[in-house]
Amino acid sequence: MAKSVSLPNGRFWKAQTAALDHFKNMLKRYADEQTVEDYLDHDDLVALLERYDAVIIDGPTKIGRGIDYFFRRQNAGEGFSTPGFWVRRVDGSETDLSYIQAVKGQPKSNAQEFYDACRAAVAADLLAAKKRHFTAFR
Repeated sequence: MAKSVSLPNGRFWKAQTAALDHFKNMLKRYADEQTVEDYLDHDDLVALLERYDAVIIDGPTKIGRGIDYFFRRQNAGEGFSTPGFWVRRVDGSETDLSYIQAVKGQPKSNAQEFYDACRAAVAADLLAAKKRHFTAFR
């Protein structure tokens, strides 16, 4: 059975996949570093942040002291880059927003947090090993 998604602004989807598609399509409409100017998109992202902050009670709030605006930016790590939404707060700080985690309404498990930390700790070594391998066996 599909899990429905409702946001504090009244938006509702009968299935998580529909909500995920909505935000994925929204992300595609913007270029990197472009501000989200459509007021409906902005309203949906605010409501999504409110949903996220309600679920993640043991971490820092994504909203902070208030939202200035949203924009699209590349999330870059060791060997990867993916587009995502970012929020600029009224105090000038910025943070990324995982619309997938927010829609699912579930924080990462301790096991997933541990896995992510371990993966990040060895990411540079893995990338270097891959480069050495491909250089040696071209």
